Amino acid sequence: IIFIWFVMWLSRVMWFIVWHYAHNIERLLTMRQHFFLEIFLFPIFYLLISYFNNPYIVWLLFSLIIGYQQGRKPIMEWYLLNHYITDKRYKATFLSMEAQVNTLLSTIITFVIWFIMAYSYKIWYVTLSVSLFIFLIFSFYFIFREKELRKI
Repeated sequence: IIFIWFVMWLSRVMWFIVWHYAHNIERLLTMRQHFFLEIFLFPIFYLLISYFNNPYIVWLLFSLIIGYQQGRKPIMEWYLLNHYITDKRYKATFLSMEAQVNTLLSTIITFVIWFIMAYSYKIWYVTLSVSLFIFLIFSFYFIFREKELRKI
């Protein structure tokens, strides 16, 4: 608890690095490849968190995943707004709905955390990893099921 500032600081550094070099990520990977990478990246990191007992390694992994997630958010928003929503009137609605869905999912996940974490944090991270993997597969399937998006 005393070193929580370090976790927050390290995640902000990672956030800045990913955000600052976002143009390189876009240039090296197509969005389909980027999404496919994330289907495996996030669950693997959470599985690694459940594997290690050393709090410093757990903090490092947690900082990296938070920083990456926050740093790549503008890339995802830009892609979805420019390739998925063609009518300008709905772009603000999309951003508003995204915030509402994030709040709803955060509330549900927090509620589930209370019950599972009371038993074991390792079981929580394994459960999170598996459920996140399933959720990402279904989410990205619906993103790329449109014919025009399959070309991208």
